[in-house]
Formats: sequence, C-alpha cells, structure tokens
Amino acid sequence: MTDMAGRFWGVITTAVLCKAQNGSSQIAITFNVTHDGQGQELPNAFERRVFLSFSGGAKPYTEGKLKRLNFNGSYRQPQFAPADGGCWLDCQPHTYDGKTTMRWDLAPTGPGELDPVDNDVLRQLEAEWKAKNTPATRPAGRPAPAQKPTTNTPAPTAAPPVAEDQGEQGEQGEQAPPADENGPF
Repeated sequence: MTDMAGRFWGVITTAVLCKAQNGSSQIAITFNVTHDGQGQELPNAFERRVFLSFSGGAKPYTEGKLKRLNFNGSYRQPQFAPADGGCWLDCQPHTYDGKTTMRWDLAPTGPGELDPVDNDVLRQLEAEWKAKNTPATRPAGRPAPAQKPTTNTPAPTAAPPVAEDQGEQGEQGEQAPPADENGPF
C-alpha cells in the first residue's frame, strides 16, 4: 500500500532499540496498521515503523510517548500495553535534503481528544501572554487632573428650588418668576 497522509490505527507488533544513521540511540516500534482515521477497517492491513529518538531535546518527547504506550521500561526486551490495545498514528510528508518521504509518528491523541497541560504550564503561558500583550500602565504618582465639565451640557428643565420660608415671594416681597420650560438660564 502506498503511504497516504492522515491518521491511522495501529497495533504494536515488535520494538527494538537501535542506532539511527547519525549514531544516536532510538527505538523502532513496528505497527500493524489496520484502520483509517475514521475507524474504518482497511481492506489490506500493512506494517509501518515509528522511530523515537533519544538524542538531545527529543528524549523527553520520546519518554512521554513511551509512557503513553505503557512501556515496561526494559530496552532489552521492550513490551507495551496501550490502553486501547493499539494507538493512533499520523503519517505526514517530510522533506530532508531535497527528498520527501512519509514519516510515521504516534498521534498526539485519538481523534477529537486532547491531552490537557498541567497548571504550571498554564501559569507560565498566561504570564508570558500578559507580559507581551498588556498595555503599559502609567507609573504611580500624582493622579491625573480632573477634566473640566463640558459646556454642551443641557440645562435643567425645572426652575430652581424656592426656600420654604420664602413661599411664593422672594426676600424682598417680590414674586418668584414663573418656571420657564427652557430652564432658568
């Protein structure tokens, strides 16, 4: 079968620790690929190898993948007990030195499922986001001066109140002017 890009279901048949072309250690896990990404059985199952490197920065990722496969910890006689009896695999084109090949790897998770990150990672990512994307604040000091009211404020519609002891008449016996609908001003 020709390799096609996509997600597939496979069952581990063998695994062996070996050397990569660059001399670093890797584990080669052979899978019997039986289903496509929608869970449909393939008309012809086929075998593919997934290579997991132990070199440099790849080692933590490899150890995480081995843990997901319930690796027994023996590199001399590696055995696995994946929770569902197999695992999802991704097949993607990969170009190196001008040559494109199909690279097989363990899928991060099954279709539609995502592995959550722990709280430390969440806190770190949120702090980095906030530091990069929060606008700078003014330094502490005197508060900004209050803004003057605008002159476009509408005038009150009622007449100013009259003191209780003045009744209908002003201080000198004058009658208060009638209330104007446009206000006192």
